[in-house]
Amino acid sequence: MKNEIRGDSYRAVLRLPSFVVLLVGRLVSGAGQILFSMATMWYILQLTESALAAALIPMLPYLIYAFLGIPWLRSVIACPKSNF
Repeated sequence: MKNEIRGDSYRAVLRLPSFVVLLVGRLVSGAGQILFSMATMWYILQLTESALAAALIPMLPYLIYAFLGIPWLRSVIACPKSNF
């Protein structure tokens, strides 16, 4: 098989070309996300001159998940199970 891993080393997975492409893609994507977040904070700081707003706006998606996730989970648990 083409994508077989031989050996028990963690470095053996780096011999798989598809994994290396995935790893590089994730690194580039993560770096882009960090740069976008920094640019967003800088732009909001320029517009509002408020450090609090510059800090809270990039955190807004995480705050939404945190505050809406718990009620959503409770509603899922409370619903009767159906056959999927």
